[in-house]
Amino acid sequence: MIERLRPVFRTMPIVLLVALLTLVGGWLGHVLGTSIRISSDRQEMTSYSQQLLEHAVSVVGEANGAIDAANASHYTFCSHAEIELMRNMLFEARNLKDIGRVRDGHLVCSTILGNSSGRLPMPTPQIVLPDGTRIYPDTPLAVSNSRATVVGRGNANVVIDPRAFNTLNHPPYRYAIFFGDVQNDHLARIFGNADIAAPLSNRAETWRLADGRLRRDTCDTASGLCVAVWASLDDLDASSNGIVNAVMLLGAALGALVALVGIDFRRRDQSLMARLSRALSREEVMVLYQPVVNVADGRIVAAEALVRWQSNGDFVPPDIFTAIAEQKGMAGRITRYVLDHVIDEMGETLRRHDGFRVTINIVASDLKDPKFFVALDEGLRHAGLKPRQIGIELTERSTADSTAAIEGIAKLRSRGHVVYIDDFGTGYSSLSYLGELNVDVLKMDRAFTRTVGTDAVTVSIVPQIIDMAIKHHLAIVVEGIETEAQADYFRNLPVPVMGQGWYYGKPVSADRLKKLLERQDGIVTLRKDRKRSGRPLGKAGTGQ
Repeated sequence: MIERLRPVFRTMPIVLLVALLTLVGGWLGHVLGTSIRISSDRQEMTSYSQQLLEHAVSVVGEANGAIDAANASHYTFCSHAEIELMRNMLFEARNLKDIGRVRDGHLVCSTILGNSSGRLPMPTPQIVLPDGTRIYPDTPLAVSNSRATVVGRGNANVVIDPRAFNTLNHPPYRYAIFFGDVQNDHLARIFGNADIAAPLSNRAETWRLADGRLRRDTCDTASGLCVAVWASLDDLDASSNGIVNAVMLLGAALGALVALVGIDFRRRDQSLMARLSRALSREEVMVLYQPVVNVADGRIVAAEALVRWQSNGDFVPPDIFTAIAEQKGMAGRITRYVLDHVIDEMGETLRRHDGFRVTINIVASDLKDPKFFVALDEGLRHAGLKPRQIGIELTERSTADSTAAIEGIAKLRSRGHVVYIDDFGTGYSSLSYLGELNVDVLKMDRAFTRTVGTDAVTVSIVPQIIDMAIKHHLAIVVEGIETEAQADYFRNLPVPVMGQGWYYGKPVSADRLKKLLERQDGIVTLRKDRKRSGRPLGKAGTGQ
């Protein structure tokens, strides 16, 4: 590699001269093309602003409707009936994450927290409108590490989905949504980028060109909403204009130099991906299996396949290399690698244990990748396995593209696979969205498991997640069970629960998992023999 780069080093002065000429030419072209850039982008920016404003009006309208309906409730304040009413309202909502009841400045109950034993103090609202509406932008949420806008009025408030505008991102444009008293210029930012000031005018349309960027503000006095949309002039595109095309060509030349500089910043990721690619080719990435048990009796009923990789003697966290692999388009290769190893290593065991299941984790791109479905079908057919013996796990993040997620999940279930929603709770999913995904199993995130047996307020969401799973007829897997107290809590629930975590067993090799299952089979056989002979029964365990 060094030998290949030596000619580049020798011609460095020429590269610098070309870069300087490119910069000067780019600046001149920028000056000449600025007015044309602005003209060509005004129409698109206007359309985008209107689209954002219409969606913002819809979101705030949905929030106000839910608040009014909760305040008009005829049920006893925070009673089970009233909470059920609010849950039904939330189930129908597209842009709300929670509905709560407030009294004396404290949150008393909500659809997620239920009827909390400890009342939670509400923060001071940033804005209070003349009709009593309270606006709490960027508020920390009690049951998640995320933040969201909360709107309240009277004795009710709602949490607006922080992802409500994610599908409307439109680079190179950036945006911010403001809500409040438009007439008196008293506004709070509730969505979008934080590094932009509120509109300086309450007029329906205002254009500004300053600091190298074009900005459009539009306000709707009736709804109390304003939208700011802006873009850097350097990012604006007017491909039909000859002058701007010349600027783009000059910019491309400059971009080539910037790319060389950027190689140093990207080298680590590229190097990591190159090493991962070699490790996959050499089958140096390990697949381990963490037991999943029936918490009622501790019997192993399934296992989750997990990838582990050591590079140059150092352990690389799977969250790191799988995230980079997804960005670089290699995630599908990892998925198929895991699938192949599961079938090769556990195929015989799965054929002998018809009711046993191994789950694999997939990413959003797998749902749209025909190669994944082909590999899944062919692997099962060659191994003589049933689709329900290979479960599919998706994280909430993987389902952000709802259309692709719903179609992909339906395709998997139609083939007979059991589909899991993994790390449930971390994405603060709405009830309606969970219903649309139509999965089979809900896996509760370990963050909530850790609160069991403590005074943490998030423990109160555990029964709500269980109730949510029951309402949607979902099986339940609890992740991160590490203590006897946690195991007892879930063991004593009135519904069947499966669990995984270090209390039941750490991730192990395929050979070790097979031995655990063989030992478990032996104990079951021994118990049957003793039962027939009348001898005392022993106590079964998972044997880790």
